Amino acid sequence: MEIWHVLLKLRTQNEGGFQYHWKCYELGILNLCFADDVLIFCAGTINSVCTIKTTLAEFAEMSSLHVNPSKSTIILSKAVQRERQAILDLMRFHEGFLAIKYLAVPLIASRLTVADCQPLIDRITSWLAGRNHLNLSLAGRTQLAVIKVIEGKMRAFLWKGSSGLGYAKVSWVQVCKSKEKGGLGIRSVLHMNQALMLKHVWKILQEDPRSIWVAWVLKYRLRN
Repeated sequence: MEIWHVLLKLRTQNEGGFQYHWKCYELGILNLCFADDVLIFCAGTINSVCTIKTTLAEFAEMSSLHVNPSKSTIILSKAVQRERQAILDLMRFHEGFLAIKYLAVPLIASRLTVADCQPLIDRITSWLAGRNHLNLSLAGRTQLAVIKVIEGKMRAFLWKGSSGLGYAKVSWVQVCKSKEKGGLGIRSVLHMNQALMLKHVWKILQEDPRSIWVAWVLKYRLRN
């Protein structure tokens, strides 16, 4: 796909009409590749979509690799409803809607909500109920409301178990203290979440600034 990327880059530079997707212009982001999948970004205009379709046709002619419409999806913003049908007719792709999952991770364009994090809550509930280890990933931005739900389920499991009977005999803050300070040494989900987010920011600052992901985060999320 590197050749196709070059074709698209040349067309955007030499021909007018193409518009970048929101927050992609300053870094010149046109696409991202994950294994055999490609995510292509552009503004929701006919000219921009025509440019993408033209370069895909050129790439197919050069490499004999054709896009499979039945396995391709186009996701449109609510702001381009006027040109929605024309774009769908032009590309002949299925229309997709956020949030969708890619590699088991939900892709959303807005802030996380409690509903978006429900699968995480469900997995933790299942782990507590079955006492089986699940490979849970807490990376990312989990909202405070979700953390409270998770710790509430942990607290209920500690004091009530599977019977559902009983009540909290000690505050959760005390339970999360170290054993030396009279607690049980259970890690606070809130503190773990904060530590993981800080570690994530530190890793981004230490990564190669030529990385698209690092450059985008520094430009739009960690300004000043």
